[in-house]
Amino acid sequence: MVEKQYLLSTLHSSRSPIRGIYQRRDWFSVPIGYGSYDVSMSAVCQLVEDLGIDSSRMDLRETDHVHALMALYGNAAARVNGLVVRDDKEYWNKWIYEEFTHWRCVCYALNAEDNKEASPSCISAYLIACQTAGGRIEVIEYFYDQRQLPGDITPKQAFIIVLYRIVTALKSGDCSDAVVSVTCPMAFVPQDWLQDPLYGRIVEISVDMGCMYRVMDSGQKTELLMSLD
Repeated sequence: MVEKQYLLSTLHSSRSPIRGIYQRRDWFSVPIGYGSYDVSMSAVCQLVEDLGIDSSRMDLRETDHVHALMALYGNAAARVNGLVVRDDKEYWNKWIYEEFTHWRCVCYALNAEDNKEASPSCISAYLIACQTAGGRIEVIEYFYDQRQLPGDITPKQAFIIVLYRIVTALKSGDCSDAVVSVTCPMAFVPQDWLQDPLYGRIVEISVDMGCMYRVMDSGQKTELLMSLD
């Protein structure tokens, strides 16, 4: 896409009639798969205890936290088509911070060094999530740099560590023996990470058709759509 110099505009609409209006104006949907899981927190707690690696909460009002998130996102997102470029600090300070505030999201990150307390200036993985009115944990995004993960930690283990901190931050009381409902975009969290006899079971797979794109150069539209088939 970089070589072809595609210029895309993107939006999200949760309502089918609204999407129809956009489709008549040359917007197209890209389906995003979601997995919903029942996660055993007792198994998650045991893994975190065994690994002995903690994560820290990120604050979008702190400059060094934002720089660390920008750096990791930039490295990880560059390998994936269709993600928004976020190389402007103002985008994080204003747009993403407003989304955080509106949805009451929290973000935890794993350090890039093998120690027990994450440094916000150098991170190897981060997870953003929120809690719905019904108590379900919704993962917004998860990115990692496998080259920077501490010790022999795998991307799956890094996800479990930060998920544990997210759940304990969002849930009131002791949830160490609870079964927690978690929904994850399958593009960020492979299905077998949580559909695991140790951690939990999958309850449902759903598809969100609300992510829409429009090729600003009409001459490139057909070529791009053919490449997505």
